[in-house]
Amino acid sequence: MAFSYIKSFYSKYEGRIGAATILLGFIFDNLTLRGATITTQTTVFTIYLILSCVAILTLNIIESRAAPNTDTKLHFWAFILLQFSIGSLFSMFFVFYSRGFSIAATWPFLLLLLANMIGSELYKKKYSRLSVQISLLFVSIFSFCIYFLPVAVHRISGWIFAASGILSFVLVYLFVKLLARVAKKRVEEDKRGIIIGVGAVYAIINIFYIFNVIPPVPLVLKDGGIYHSIVWQADRYLAEGEEKSFSNFFTFYPLYHHTSGEPVYAVAAVYAPAALETTIVHDWQYFDKAKSKWQSVTIVPVAIVGGREGGYRSYSVKQNVVPGLWRVDIKTSSGKIIGRIKFEIVEDGTAPNLVEDIY
Repeated sequence: MAFSYIKSFYSKYEGRIGAATILLGFIFDNLTLRGATITTQTTVFTIYLILSCVAILTLNIIESRAAPNTDTKLHFWAFILLQFSIGSLFSMFFVFYSRGFSIAATWPFLLLLLANMIGSELYKKKYSRLSVQISLLFVSIFSFCIYFLPVAVHRISGWIFAASGILSFVLVYLFVKLLARVAKKRVEEDKRGIIIGVGAVYAIINIFYIFNVIPPVPLVLKDGGIYHSIVWQADRYLAEGEEKSFSNFFTFYPLYHHTSGEPVYAVAAVYAPAALETTIVHDWQYFDKAKSKWQSVTIVPVAIVGGREGGYRSYSVKQNVVPGLWRVDIKTSSGKIIGRIKFEIVEDGTAPNLVEDIY
């Protein structure tokens, strides 16, 4: 009786329950995972992944029977578990990949994660297909490998990304082999869909990587800004910058009041996991109105070491600037954007109010 009531209530309010689950799951992951250690993150991912695999196995064992009874309690709860675990995985990845300052450059990948997170909760019929389940599982594993492998080997490069894809293929292949042993009929019925789905996901993520859409995790720009001066004092940087006004929140390019001959300083604090050593660059770019495009004018390489929670602090200096739109892209040595600092230089004789920031 209780099960019938629960099932009826869920069927009636499935959309609202799914929306509430998305919101609560995202808030929970955002609060708990942003400051979590890599060990904690890996543990949470492993738990969600195991739950997803158990749910997929259970569902397809039931549905592979000669006369499947998909109206059983076990089938119902297995599907709820699948929605919960897959939705939680994508919520987790959305938190990971949206931590930096480069959302403007990486929004298509974040949109993909968000769409999968919402879809896994709201569109039940689509997720009853085995090919869709395996494709979502592959996205989850690939997304985590992109994040975890650089931490494990203390390096970040195109080769590490390629290895992430290969490892993801191997893990999904092994799972499908296991699934074929216990639910052979279901695998054979949707074999073509599985191959197309996994292949499409692999192609899309690689295209995103080539076009610099995927954030270069685990590197994250924790903080950054443009300053008039900077000094090192007592194991910290003291940077003098312009006082932020209310209007700063409504402009993409905060004003920087410049005096002719004065150098401009860009400060960036980039987080990297402990033991990870790599090189980043500060790429100073000016918007050329005559050509209607951004021109790279100065590139400053900086070697960084991971482990500091607030990010490895670095700065670069630019002389001989001109009025106009500017940005400093904080990139990996291979050109992947970690974050972006945008500003507009003006020379109107105004003396700005300066305040001190500590890094």
